[in-house]
Amino acid sequence: MKHYFWTDSTKWLIVADLHLSSMHCWPEEQKLINDLKEAPKEYGVIILGDFIQPHYKREDLYLHHAPLMKQLAKRNTVYVKGNNDPNISDYDGVKILVKDKTWLLEHGHKTPDWFNKTINHFKPKIRKAEPDAYKTVKICKYIENHHKHRYITGHYHIPYHSKDGRIVLVPWKLYYFDKLIK
Repeated sequence: MKHYFWTDSTKWLIVADLHLSSMHCWPEEQKLINDLKEAPKEYGVIILGDFIQPHYKREDLYLHHAPLMKQLAKRNTVYVKGNNDPNISDYDGVKILVKDKTWLLEHGHKTPDWFNKTINHFKPKIRKAEPDAYKTVKICKYIENHHKHRYITGHYHIPYHSKDGRIVLVPWKLYYFDKLIK
């Protein structure tokens, strides 16, 4: 049975797929730290899975990523399980109630195998293609057809945003939930 964090606040910052380890992604990490510093203090943070690599010890986060961990500690931070996260969270996702609609935020790794195979087949072609190729929707039909409610996911490392509320986030980018859903 899945375990969700429920809230009716729209004041959330969302980031997915950091894949932290002892190897630094310093420019991306520094930008994220700066973005967190500049964000209004009333915003919490949702880490939407794959926060650290499976081989990485949680205790080492403070050794190798102290500035980022300090910024996260200053906020209400919710960690969602990803396929690479070893026991970092009890939450499988977040549900945010906005007016009469529920937004479901999950890492995205628990989709059917056929969908993962489709994504992995198209991913190299999409990354090499022009930006308009991201709008081809071929690889995101699963989200359109199977998540009838509003849905935000990471995991796939490719951007997608439908008009009716299906969103795939890119790694390391900090999103404002209240702006994302408009």
